[in-house]
Amino acid sequence: MKNWVKGHKKILILCGIALAALIALLAVWQRQEFKKNSIGNTMPNPPRSEEPFIDTFYLDQLTEREKEAYDALKTALDEYKGGEVIFPEPLTGLEFTRAYNALEYGADDYFYGMIGIPMTEEDQNLAYKNDDIQLVEDPLIQKCLLFLYCSEGVDINGSIDEDGYVTNLEELKDPLAAINEERMAEVQNIQEERDAVLNQVVADMPAEYGAKEAIDYFLGWMDENLILQQPSEQSQGITAMSDFFTNLNFKSHLSCAAVKNAFASGYGRVLSDLCNRAGIRSHVVMGVWSSGFMGSSQESYMLTCVEIEGEPIYVDASGSHKKQLLDQRYITEEGAMNWMDFVDYFTYGEE
Repeated sequence: MKNWVKGHKKILILCGIALAALIALLAVWQRQEFKKNSIGNTMPNPPRSEEPFIDTFYLDQLTEREKEAYDALKTALDEYKGGEVIFPEPLTGLEFTRAYNALEYGADDYFYGMIGIPMTEEDQNLAYKNDDIQLVEDPLIQKCLLFLYCSEGVDINGSIDEDGYVTNLEELKDPLAAINEERMAEVQNIQEERDAVLNQVVADMPAEYGAKEAIDYFLGWMDENLILQQPSEQSQGITAMSDFFTNLNFKSHLSCAAVKNAFASGYGRVLSDLCNRAGIRSHVVMGVWSSGFMGSSQESYMLTCVEIEGEPIYVDASGSHKKQLLDQRYITEEGAMNWMDFVDYFTYGEE
């Protein structure tokens, strides 16, 4: 056998080259077929609703007790009242998670607020020794802290003992509730600029555009007007809570339309908001995206779900994964669930 190989080395090399070329041609053909039959090229372009939609996808899934907590948090955010937020009824870890995430990923843009430190009535931080707050199965969460970028005390550190008790809560309450006028003016400027930009994008779009044309238009606008950044790069050098807001939060919410720099989550939120404004029902979806060989690499990610003729279609708004998706941004629900594990505390699709 060895002698045969030595005597036919050129033939083997030529066969290897031919096989490699065949594999390459098959890959190109598969790529072209994928693109030709992708949902982006075949999805319909129905007329848009004449009225805008308000995203209540997550709010509608809350129980009454979760809605009460949601309302308490929303009121504090709307009224810029940072510090301690007390819930009408104590919550389990899952209820707390659902209540604050319904706010975080809902229609309102609370880029200036962060909900954290779920506590018992006795001021014990239940997240201190629980990496996953959902593991708290008893209704022990009576309150939490709301941090506002525009708060005087946003950079004051809490003091927690070895059992997780917040020992300086009384000292934190007033500074966290007090407003810093300079940062408040910054928040208001971002809000005004954000609304002006988003309203103008919809106003500039040709009125006759159907749903698919509108989404393509919005994706094109984001490609030209937003700069994609990575959270891992921007998190370096954060030494205070106020840095967390400017380096991360402002770029992951609708506020990115004003500051121009955006993470993939900012793109997802902007696309969803524009769609709802333009009469295309939409919401964002959170989860973990798997990439690399056999899904070896995982990252937190966000897709935008749009409803076209009653069917959910998922959009990679930032185009961060277009290489894996062969330059496509539109994914069927089945495809989205193959690529991404959606968070398990809300219901999606036919689950």
